[in-house]
Amino acid sequence: MKRSVWQTLIILLLVLGLAGTTAFSVIRWNDVPASPKSARDKEDEEEDEEEDQKGGKEDRDAEEEDGKKADSEDRGASDEAGGIEAEAAGDADSALHTADALMSGGSAMQMVSQYIPSDATPDPEATDLNAFLDEDGYSLDWTGPFYYTKIDGLAEMYENMGQEVPPEARQKILDAIGPEFESTMSFWNDGTWDLEVNDDMMRWDFSERDMMSKEEKESGAVPMELTISNLTDSGFAIERTFSDGDETDEMYGTGDFRLYGVLCEDSRGKLIVGRWIMLMEMYSQGQKMGNAMIDSHFELRPETE
Repeated sequence: MKRSVWQTLIILLLVLGLAGTTAFSVIRWNDVPASPKSARDKEDEEEDEEEDQKGGKEDRDAEEEDGKKADSEDRGASDEAGGIEAEAAGDADSALHTADALMSGGSAMQMVSQYIPSDATPDPEATDLNAFLDEDGYSLDWTGPFYYTKIDGLAEMYENMGQEVPPEARQKILDAIGPEFESTMSFWNDGTWDLEVNDDMMRWDFSERDMMSKEEKESGAVPMELTISNLTDSGFAIERTFSDGDETDEMYGTGDFRLYGVLCEDSRGKLIVGRWIMLMEMYSQGQKMGNAMIDSHFELRPETE
């Protein structure tokens, strides 16, 4: 039976709790006692203090003059630095919500362009779903390497539940950044799809159905924006904010799901250069446990028998 997004995440959290026997502890640096000072240390400190007092007045005069001269420059630099910090702080949200300000599909090229190999070019003939199906127009599986570029907040979510995260579990999350994992994306001729990632930790398995609301599932009709049909710039974009449960449930979550893919060609043939981004927020008994962000990219080729 296929697991939901949140079932997968909860299983991951349980795995984190059982991953090691060493308890995770947070070091509060202001609680660490200072090392005792030796006689030599005290003597050096006294000499330093005497020199500081002798040159203090000269330093203060020079600093006052320099301060006046650089004050306006500092204010300008401070304003610029503040702008840079604000921009950096908003990078995560910007990456997740850029698509909201763009047309579906039109953002695919922008979101994956940095991952397109130098010897690959977008396929200009890729204009609709047929580009991802087999020669007879039937379903086709595409397989290839998958890479995490960011996994933030998962351990913190678990800690907010009152549980300790073993160092081994935290290290396992860190070790997932960079290595190659197996992934498969399947396309069907009605525009539906499925993405599966085998990363030995979370084993994600998404489809358009996971993004649908309860009412949409009951209607039996798949929203067009969750299917792959017409392509823009050889690419597709699946963008949806979704939830699993609500405030009446003991545990529920919300998420922003972004899946992009651009069909390219290189010396080996066709390949899909894709990117998956997701932001998750989890709640337990009405209390927010935290949020997590995952960013990744992948390269898929049509599977041959």
